[in-house]
Formats: sequence, structure tokens, C-alpha cells
Amino acid sequence: MRANAQLRPRIRQDLRPDVGEYIALAGRRPWAWGEHDCTLFAAGWALSARGVDLAVGFRGSYATAEECRALLKREGGLVALVSRAAAAHGLSPTDAPGAGDVGVVRGAIEWRGRVLRPPTAAVCVGPARWALLTEARGVAIADLPVLSAWSV
Repeated sequence: MRANAQLRPRIRQDLRPDVGEYIALAGRRPWAWGEHDCTLFAAGWALSARGVDLAVGFRGSYATAEECRALLKREGGLVALVSRAAAAHGLSPTDAPGAGDVGVVRGAIEWRGRVLRPPTAAVCVGPARWALLTEARGVAIADLPVLSAWSV
């Protein structure tokens, strides 16, 4: 075995990853619209944890922020899109999300000197704590207001 190969983390495909392990690995990947962005970060967790792809039908269908915004507008917004995907895959809505659940939260980004709070898909890591993928900083964990959540 090459020395380089020994240093890479190995994940058995037949085992459900721990939410912390998933977040750590996902945080190492670079942001890519339509491949690894905030929504696909949360959808990727549901795929890893339950084998359900919440992003089926739109993964890879956009490659820029503008294309993503157009998709979300056509779909009625992020909450509506994730709600339909979650229902189609048997995920139940929850008012008390726990570690490993997915949700849409009010993120916080600074843009032109202002703080904006757009809806963002995220993974719950504990009571009221959410991990989300950001374009500028990778994974961030914060207490964020929940718009909707589903049990994974």
C-alpha cells in the first residue's frame, strides 16, 4: 500500500456515517454550484444516512448562483422544494429537530456591508444548532432560526 493511501480516511460504504464525520468530510470539498453547495450539503447527508436523494431531479441542473435562484423561483422557494422532496422520500416534518435531521434555516451572510438572512439548507447537530455549507468559509455551525425541518 502506498504511504499516501494510508493517510486518506476510508469510509465503509455499508455503514451509515456519523453526522460529525459527514460534516468533516463535506467541509473539505470545495463549493461548486449544483454539485456541492448549501442545499446539496444537506441532501448529501440524507443520502448518506438514509439512502434517499432529496436532490434527485435538480442535482447538476444548475452551475451558477443565478441558475440556482431561477430554479428556486420556479419551485416556489427552498422550503417548498425541500418539503416536496422530503415528503416524496418519506421524511416526516418535525418541530423538534435533533442531531442528524435536515432543515431549512435562516442563514446569515454579509453582502455589501449588510447582513442578509436567506433560507439555507442545513444539517442539525444538536438542539437549535445547525451545520451549513458556505461558499466563503466552508462548514459553519451556529444557532439559527428554523423555517422547516424533517427527521432523517
